[in-house]
Amino acid sequence: MDIAERAPLLDALMNGDTYEVKPTDPPSVRNLWDRYGDLEAQFPPELVGEALPYFHDWLLHRVGLVGIEAHDQRHGWEIFETMNDRGLQLSPVDLLKSFLLASSDQARHRRLNDTWRKAMTGLSALGGMGTATNFVQALLVGRYANPSSADDLARIETSFHEWFRGNLPRMHLVRPADFADFVTEEFAPLADAYCTLFSAAQSPPDSNTNLHSLFFNHVNGIRNQFQLIFAAVRRGDSIDLMRAKARRVADFLDLTYVRRVISGHSAHPSELDIVIRDLIPKLRDATDLEAVTGLLSADLSADLGDFADVRTFGLGSDNRRQVHYLLARLTAFVETECERPNRVGAYLGEQRSHQIEHIWANHFDRYQDLVKSPAAFDRSRNRFGALLLLHHSDNASYRDEPYSAKVEYYRGSQNLLAASLHPMTHKRNPTFSRFLKKYDLAGLMRAHPNDFDDKAILTRQDLYQRLCQIIWDPARLGFTIRAAGGGGVGGAAPRTMIRSASARLLRSWLGSTAKPDVVGTGVTCSPQTAKS
Repeated sequence: MDIAERAPLLDALMNGDTYEVKPTDPPSVRNLWDRYGDLEAQFPPELVGEALPYFHDWLLHRVGLVGIEAHDQRHGWEIFETMNDRGLQLSPVDLLKSFLLASSDQARHRRLNDTWRKAMTGLSALGGMGTATNFVQALLVGRYANPSSADDLARIETSFHEWFRGNLPRMHLVRPADFADFVTEEFAPLADAYCTLFSAAQSPPDSNTNLHSLFFNHVNGIRNQFQLIFAAVRRGDSIDLMRAKARRVADFLDLTYVRRVISGHSAHPSELDIVIRDLIPKLRDATDLEAVTGLLSADLSADLGDFADVRTFGLGSDNRRQVHYLLARLTAFVETECERPNRVGAYLGEQRSHQIEHIWANHFDRYQDLVKSPAAFDRSRNRFGALLLLHHSDNASYRDEPYSAKVEYYRGSQNLLAASLHPMTHKRNPTFSRFLKKYDLAGLMRAHPNDFDDKAILTRQDLYQRLCQIIWDPARLGFTIRAAGGGGVGGAAPRTMIRSASARLLRSWLGSTAKPDVVGTGVTCSPQTAKS
């Protein structure tokens, strides 16, 4: 078969030469190379040597090939799909391509085939056919499907090519030109954009991209973020506009996730899926970045959170992963603001090279003058402000040391969020001093050279609250937040405010001891009052 793009590979195989598969090679060339490797690996050893000439003769003279002639190109696509669908099972992506090309203008088939192949080459380079499948599913759910329909979602999940055939009017595909335009003006441009966004989601943030939240959402298991992004984009959007919309959507999901984690509300990815499916139809009507921002800002305003819950937040039996994430973000923010490398990728890496460090060692006897019971000790020890993120080897080596020894280690080998507990970090350190002044943190990010008592924990709790307010400030992320109900007296309270106030009061009651008063929603009260 005289196909120019396959010639270098076939020549190399014919002549026994090596061939390097290049990232720009189309999937068909990669498939030929992989299948030839199968032949070498699975060729029966009993046919090698003296038996090989006999096998050669048998193959040439006793194996028949059947030819099937197509009347025209459209007929050829029908035969291709029918034969392969009953023999070698083609993927839904292959079957979708066959249908689109068979339904489009015959005069444009060669160009459409080249366009499709280029898009598939880029997607396959990211992770094979599975990545292409995920892209098409995200495109169809984000742009066309009813996200509230379990049937739509299930069919797209299992056989999206069949769903596509049954929903042509919904996608305004009527004439042959419509199918061709879908390939050239929507499928291919969005495939290119998906390659950029997918790479950002898989790669730790660096200074060359502002798509950091795509990575954070991926780490937190928010797999359907691309559906919401595709709902926001339009045919004809430039790559810069697509990136800007993607960033706004990803920042929104990250902020929503963090708010739910800290408020004590479940932040399981499935709950974010509900948010995504609710917003998809709305974002489809948003024509530009301003409209996208306005819709997402309205949703944030209705679910307002001020991070007040950080004051009672801590490590529990079911939120270790979320606490790890928050500590990683806080730690990386302090580091980068002080002109150090962004190591958030290492903090959040799958290897889990960093672990949660308890500033209080797990020895109740050392702190029983501060807390009167083992239960109260555990609550204080697990509070957010009593935690750090350290490399696992360091965490293992001095987790049982007293605080006076730990604080020296924090200064000598750790990140600035940990090192800030030592007074020497605050001396002759101009970048750190500028950071404290820029965000007015000097009163909160204080050194604790000798002791780290319950008052110090509360101070660090307030510090972490302030860092969260800075990092996830909606205005800093480009959103405009308006108070629900007009913000005046008598306006409806935002739903998260009500939920958070109740959660804070309950946690204050459960976490109270006989010694300190319970701090609730800005009101100091006794444990008995809180209980009432």
